[in-house]
Amino acid sequence: MDTFEDTLRKWEDGCSPIATAYPKIIEFLGCEPWDVPTTLAEQIRAARYSRGLRIEDAAKLLGVDPSTFW
Repeated sequence: MDTFEDTLRKWEDGCSPIATAYPKIIEFLGCEPWDVPTTLAEQIRAARYSRGLRIEDAAKLLGVDPSTFW
């Protein structure tokens, strides 16, 4: 996954990966590592993570301020 061993340990200890890491995680696992999103917020977050987008990147794609996207 091109990830440092320390980073993997942090994930195993409950720290969430950064958004940009999720595409490789999904590729490695062969599926998304979260439950099926049910709320709109969960659906947006899942779509953002699956594309490896930070909030700032997603906001820029939509043409809105990051605070609005947040």
